[in-house]
Amino acid sequence: MASSVKVLNSCTSQPIMIPVADFDGDDVRCRFASSSAECSGICTVPSYFTLYEPTCTLTYSGSASDGNYAIAIQIEDFINPASTLPLSSVPLQFIVNVNSTGSCSNQPTFISPTPAEGSTMQVYNGSLELKARVRPSNVSEWITKFHILSPLNLVMSAISQPVSNEYEVTISWTATHPVDKIGEYISCFSAETNNRLSSGSRCITVNYTGHGVSLIGHGGYQRGYGGNLIVYGGSLIGYGGNLIGCGCSLIGYGGNRRGMVVT
Repeated sequence: MASSVKVLNSCTSQPIMIPVADFDGDDVRCRFASSSAECSGICTVPSYFTLYEPTCTLTYSGSASDGNYAIAIQIEDFINPASTLPLSSVPLQFIVNVNSTGSCSNQPTFISPTPAEGSTMQVYNGSLELKARVRPSNVSEWITKFHILSPLNLVMSAISQPVSNEYEVTISWTATHPVDKIGEYISCFSAETNNRLSSGSRCITVNYTGHGVSLIGHGGYQRGYGGNLIVYGGSLIGYGGNLIGCGCSLIGYGGNRRGMVVT
C-alpha cells in the first residue's frame, strides 16, 4: 500500500481498501491500533474515519478539514473466522491527505481489460499474465504508479499508454516448483495519479492448481508436476511425470505410479 492516500473533502463514504493476503489461507482482519506500543502518538482515530474489520476497508465520511491525518492499523490473521486469538499482528501506518481540490468524480478508474473485482484468474501451465488499465478522470493528469500486494511474486511491467488518457501495465507470474504451493491467493493492485489521487484497490483471486501440467479428458481427478496427463473415463496415461489416481487404471512410462481404490 502507498505511504499516503489522497481523498476529496467534499465526497462522502470514500472507501480506502487496505490490500491484505495470507499465504496459508488464514482469516485476515484489520483493526485500529490501540496501545502506545502499537501506535505511539497517533493512536487517536479521527471521528470521520471508520474501519470495517473483516474486509480491511477504511471509509472516509467527508467531514474533515483539509490536511494530513495519520492512520495506524494492525493487520492480524486468525485460524478461522470465529477465533479471537491472532496468530500474528503486523502494523501498518500511512497518511490520508484530505484535499478540497477537485470533485468526487476525479478519482482514476480501472477499465477493460482489467479483471473485474473479485474475479478468479486460473494459472495455466504454471504461468499467469493479465493487464491492468486505468483512465484518469482529467486529461491533465496521468498515472505515475501502480501498486501490487500479493503473496505471489508478481512481476509488473513498465507503465505504457496504449491510447490517449489510458495507462496500462502487464502483471505476470511464473510458478517455481516446489516453492509455490497449490491454492488460491488474493492479489490486489491499485493506481495513483501525479496528484496522488488513488484509484482504490482492485482485488482478484489467483487459482494455482499445479506446475507445468496439461490436462485433457474427463472422469477422474488429476494432479501432477512436470508431466502431461491425458485422462479418459478415469484412466491416466503419463510419460515422465508423477501420476496419482483414485479408483482408476494407471499406465506410466518413466515416472512414478500410484493407485487407490476409493469407495
